[in-house]
Parts: sequence; C-alpha cells; structure tokens
Amino acid sequence: MTSIRTILILLLCASGLQNLWSQDFSRVLSLVEQCNTSLEAAQLESYAEKAETKLQNALEAPEVGVNYLFGSGDIGQRHDFSISQSLDLPMAYVQRARHAKEQRRVAELRYLGERQKILLEARKLCIEVVYCNAMMHHLKDDLGEMHEITGAYERLFEEGHATAIEHNKAYQALLFFEAEYREFEATRDGMLAELRCLAGGHDVEIDDSVFVFEPLPADLEQWLSDNLMRHPQIRLALGEASAEQRAVKAAKSELWPKLRVGYMGEFERDDHYQGLSLGMSLPLWNGRGKVKAAKARQAAAAARCRDEQLHVATQLRSVYREALSLQRTCEEFSRHLTECDNTALLGKSLHAGQITLVEFINECQTAHEMHERLLAAQRDLALRQAELRFAE
Repeated sequence: MTSIRTILILLLCASGLQNLWSQDFSRVLSLVEQCNTSLEAAQLESYAEKAETKLQNALEAPEVGVNYLFGSGDIGQRHDFSISQSLDLPMAYVQRARHAKEQRRVAELRYLGERQKILLEARKLCIEVVYCNAMMHHLKDDLGEMHEITGAYERLFEEGHATAIEHNKAYQALLFFEAEYREFEATRDGMLAELRCLAGGHDVEIDDSVFVFEPLPADLEQWLSDNLMRHPQIRLALGEASAEQRAVKAAKSELWPKLRVGYMGEFERDDHYQGLSLGMSLPLWNGRGKVKAAKARQAAAAARCRDEQLHVATQLRSVYREALSLQRTCEEFSRHLTECDNTALLGKSLHAGQITLVEFINECQTAHEMHERLLAAQRDLALRQAELRFAE
C-alpha cells in the first residue's frame, strides 16, 4: 500500500491537483490517426465526395445528330448533320462553383468529426488502461502484505498459536486480492486489444499508472463562448448551413435561360446549307420549385445548427459540473489518505496483540476500498476532461 500512497503524496506536493498538466497519450493517438481503418475509409469517402462536387459545374454533354432522308422519285437524298452544346450564363457557373466549394468544406468537416470521435474513443481507452494499471499497482502492494500475513499465520496455525478462524480469514483476504488483481489484468488486456484494433492491428503499450490532470476552466460560460464554435459537431452543422445557403443562390441562378450553340448542315444533291445554330432553354416549369425546395433545406439546416449548439452546450455544461464534483472528490480522498494513514499503526498493533487479525484485515480492506474509490474518481475525472478536449 505504500507505493500508491507515496505517489499520491508526490502528486500533491508537486503543486496540487488543479495545477497539473494534461495526460499525454500523443504517441498512441498519433498511431491511431495514421493506422485506423475506419479513418482511412472516412478519408477515402471524403475524397470521393470532393471529387463529385467538381462534376456539378461540368458542361453538359454535347448533342450530335445525323439524318439520312430518302427523297421521292429522282430528287435524291438529303443528309443532315448537327452538333450543339448547351451553356449556362456565367453567373450560374460562379454560383455552382461556390456551392461546390462549400460542399467540399462540409466533406472535410465530416471527416474531421469522425477523426475526433475515434481519437476520443482511443483516449478514453488509454484512460481505462491507466486506471487498470493503477489498480494493479496498488493491489501488488496489498498482495505482498497479505502473502506475508498468510504465511505467518499458516506457520502459527501449524504450531497451534493461531485459530482456524484467523487462518481462514487471512487466506480469504489473500484470495480476494488475487481475484481482483486477475480481473483488472483481464480488463486491461481487453482495453489494449481494443486499442490495438483502433490502431490498425499495431501493438500498443501503456505503462502509466498515475493520472495527471489539466486545470478546468475557471469561467465555464466564458470558455464556452470562446470554444463552443470549435466543436466538431457544431462546425459541421455550420458548414452544412452555409452550403445550403449557397445552394439557394445556385438554384436562383438556374432561373436564367440556357443557351444552345452549335453547327448544323443540310446536304442535298444539288444544294448545301450549313451554318451556326442558336437556341435557348427557358426553365418555366420547375425553376421556381427548385428555389423553393432549396430555401426549405436552408431553413432546416439553420434549425439543425441552432439545435446542435443548444445540445452541445448543454452536454458540455453537464460534463463540466461532473468534472468539478469529481475534482473535489479526488482532492478530499487524497487528503484523507495522506493525513489519516494508519497502515504503520495497524501493523504495530497487530504484532503487539492489541488488535486481532480479523480487525487488521477489515481495516486494510477499508483502506483498500478508499484507494479504489479515489482511483475510480480520478479515472472518471480524466474521462470527463477528455470529453472537454474537443478542439484538438
């Protein structure tokens, strides 16, 4: 039990819980970002979406027509040939190009949101591994002490100086700590396997067994005001709203007529006619319907954006309040374990016969539970702080 206590004292002496730097999992997160197969698929999908936007402003396919007409009697045949190209007015190309640019930005923001989601999942797994490492580190100290006590009472029982109850109680305590250690070891191995999957099958090692925290924002509302718009979900919603706004302008530009320019020739036996061909397409039937639909999509995107901002801000406030409560719990537990350490006194009392083995084991288990609660609170605090780190 001494090692975890020493670590806690060192952490407190370093400058206090609120003044510590954040835990660094950059090596693991960098590996996940480079090798994660889901991110690779998301990036390829983003490339495909960007490529599709470039097709929106491409010219329509040219039309080619050939006629071979048979004349009656001896007037001969007539050959017709035509080729034409439809063209929009320049403003339509400009608006579509701007809309395509916004759509490419949305595709990039969608990828960045997926990246943040996967990196957050990886960071949380790293925190869970650190928690398991810390618990196993703490249990090793308890196991060492219980092995000594169990061995001593085994000899005393064989010599007739200890009761069967004391012998069995020592053995039960040892089994309890051994079983708990195996459980955390299996959990840690499972977390590392999940991290290995996120890292594309590459091995990941995390040896940290101490949590290190960053200070929480002193003024939550000011922090939200400065950082809320950087949240990936909100950035994506804003990008989609901007793209829909451009889509309205692009739809309005479609109300202008389209030109058709081409060449046409008629070839008869004695006469030939050829020259330029001009035409115009008037969007009388569906142009205004497209604008109306685009405006409806714009309004829906703006509503989604407002809803996303409200939802994310509410969620972050809840996470912040939980983090504050957990931070206070960690400070109180750390102070209690430092100021009320009875380990040495319990050992002396047991050897002096002032307390029974059962009382000693019960006190040790109480201290062990306090350490467990402290480490669980530190893990939960680290998880909440990970959720607040969305602007990486």
